[in-house]
Amino acid sequence: MITDLWNMVNNEHIDDELYNDTNRKKRKDYGDKLIIEAYKIQQFFTGYDDISIEIVKDYKNLMRDVLFFEEANTSKLKLKKKDALERLSHYLISDRNNSLASIELKTAILTKFCGITSIHDTDTYLTTKTLQPFVQLLDANKSDVEAVLGIRFAANYLDKPVQQVGKIINSVGLKLASEQVQVNGKRERRYFIDKSYYDTIYGIYTKRLNGHVDHGITSSISVK
Repeated sequence: MITDLWNMVNNEHIDDELYNDTNRKKRKDYGDKLIIEAYKIQQFFTGYDDISIEIVKDYKNLMRDVLFFEEANTSKLKLKKKDALERLSHYLISDRNNSLASIELKTAILTKFCGITSIHDTDTYLTTKTLQPFVQLLDANKSDVEAVLGIRFAANYLDKPVQQVGKIINSVGLKLASEQVQVNGKRERRYFIDKSYYDTIYGIYTKRLNGHVDHGITSSISVK
């Protein structure tokens, strides 16, 4: 199916009419499903002369993470407007539980409590020792931090702080990678934002910025 989907994505243009007609069918065959998925990929991954088979293989996860990454890089003004619209639609439970507050807190935690300069920083490494300020933050405000971020941290965060920071990294569309090094004759594991995955997400993000973004299709993509 991946090969068939990849061929359709790159060799056939699925227009709105074909997509809508196909999507309305009550019973969809193999070809119909290919058309629907190919349309979503073509609409989302704009700016490509040829969409790689690697993207097609993992397009659902990439869509989710690019949307997270786009939100994390959205201006405060746009986030405020987004929250205002959602509040009018009764989506928000409280003023704390909104995109702007969540993004600002994620950025503050990563930069002020974890030592990463920004979500674009793939050089700074983390260890259990360097994350003590983050642990102290959770000691003091774990429930409030969870409420604003919409992230549940493990009860044993003291023993595994890197994994908890990893949840924040994941929530902005990125991943943590690690390496083992020798420090004063002792082994130490260091963690950092995965540069390879960052490059992939940033590349898609940049092409979407420069190309046409169909907000109708992105809003229908699940990021769960």
